[in-house]
Amino acid sequence: SDAETGETLVWGMGELHLEVMVERLRREWHVDVRTGAPRVAYQETLRAAAPGVVGRLSKQNGGHGQFAQVVLDLVPRADGEVVFVDRSRGGVVPKAFVAATEKGVRAALAQGPRGYPVVGVEVALVDGLAHAVDSSDMAFQRAASEAVKAALAQAGTLLLEPVMALAIDTPAASVGDVLGDLQRRDGRVVAIAEHGTRADVVAHAPLAQLQAYATALRSLTQGRASASMTFDGYEAVRAA
Repeated sequence: SDAETGETLVWGMGELHLEVMVERLRREWHVDVRTGAPRVAYQETLRAAAPGVVGRLSKQNGGHGQFAQVVLDLVPRADGEVVFVDRSRGGVVPKAFVAATEKGVRAALAQGPRGYPVVGVEVALVDGLAHAVDSSDMAFQRAASEAVKAALAQAGTLLLEPVMALAIDTPAASVGDVLGDLQRRDGRVVAIAEHGTRADVVAHAPLAQLQAYATALRSLTQGRASASMTFDGYEAVRAA
């Protein structure tokens, strides 16, 4: 089960192997299976720093109300991690509400403006205000969430996509066709090593461009090439 897309994924040794597994689910287990290509798990990251962003919740109309104010600094991180730090001073945000602030921050980062999780950002709590009666965990969560949403709108986000490392074993005579196909898939060739009548090609390509790649590769090489791929990392989508 893929936590990011909510899909159930099935691996196999080839398309025929997957078709047999799906047919067995239907015939032997009477499961109505709906199949399709796996969704690509995109992410977002902060395009630029967003310092001093204010999030405020104030509902004080008599009786017990809701009040919280936070000031956040958001800075991009190259390592892809999401980090929260408390840099406030003088107890402007009581320690009891710092954890609630972090919870609101992380909830807002779970879905960015483009609809995907936001990664690679450090969020620092630098200032704030609390009320002796009207402040609560929920108020600080909401104020922090509003501040993060405002910061993402102000700085903008980059769309990130998973990139795969490809290792291709192909007849040397088919290298040109393989390279041309990789170029059409926005692939980048890292190395080519020829040994006799065979050649090894190492390349990187976006996962979104590699659906049914094994079938396409067989068609290009009359079934004489094979490829394996492993996850390499996330990179900004070129067209974003």
